[in-house]
This record gives sequence, C-alpha cells and structure tokens, in this order.
Amino acid sequence: MNKQAQIQITTTTAEPSYKPTDAQTERAAARRRFNRLYVYLPIWLLTAVILVLTGIMVWSVFTPAAAENAAFLSGVADLILIMVLLPSIILWGVIVGLPIAYYVNRYQERRKEPTPDQVYVRQYGRFRLILWQIDHKVEQLSQFIQERILPVIVRPIIRVHELAAALKAWWETLRS
Repeated sequence: MNKQAQIQITTTTAEPSYKPTDAQTERAAARRRFNRLYVYLPIWLLTAVILVLTGIMVWSVFTPAAAENAAFLSGVADLILIMVLLPSIILWGVIVGLPIAYYVNRYQERRKEPTPDQVYVRQYGRFRLILWQIDHKVEQLSQFIQERILPVIVRPIIRVHELAAALKAWWETLRS
C-alpha cells in the first residue's frame, strides 16, 4: 500500500498556479543581466581587489626586507581602509547633505516672488482663509442640495397636496 501511494505521488505532477507571461520572463531576464553586470560584478571586483591588496600586504610583512617595505605596507593599508570606508563615507555625506539641501532650497523658494496663496495668507491670515474655504464648500453643498436633491424630494409631496386639493374641491362640489 505504501508503494502504491509512493507511485501515485511520483506520477502526479502539479501545475503551477501562475505562469508568467513572455514579457514578464523577458523583463526578469533583463533585470538579472543588469544586476550581474552593474551590481554583482563591481562588488566582486572590489572584493577581489581588497583581498589581493590584503594578500600583498600580508606577504610583504613576512618577507625578509619588511623594514624597507614599511612605507609600501602603510600605503596598501591606507588604500584598503579607504576602499572599505568609502561607501559609509558617501552614505553619511548624503544623510547629512539632504537636510542641508532641503533647507537651502526652502530658503531660495521663499526669496522668490510669492504665490497668490502666500499673498492672501499674509494679507488676511491663514485662519480666515480656512473659514472662507469652509464657507465656499457649504455654499456649494447648499446649491447642490437646492438644485438636485430638493426637487426630487419635493415633487412627490407637491403631487400629494395637489391630489388632496383636487379631492377636497371635488368633495365640496358634491356637497353643494
């Protein structure tokens, strides 16, 4: 019985629930090529250069003329240190530079000619402008209700009153 179950499991093949389209597979292949060429390759090359420089430095330390190689070893060590720390230096430069650039940009924008909104804010105040905007929205809503919603509600009521007036007039004519 176990053998039959095993045979059934091995003979059944499951279809994937989603098959990517040709365009999606082409984009995925293009992304893989791009990543290999412009992301992974530079990382591997930089790693290889750092490892080679480290190997040269270690080899130079153990050679007999180590005293003469002191300046060379110092230069190689400095080069390795610069290559390892350069990404973090760039990152921190960007982190510090972005807020400075933001505030400089804001200062330059403020020095330009003010927009009409800024003129109104200076002339009337922000709170009064907000109240005027609310008033305008209430006016629009009131107009919408009067033009679109009230006729729909009032029309049946007017018809009922017309019918009641007609029935009352008919009843009065019958009684007289």
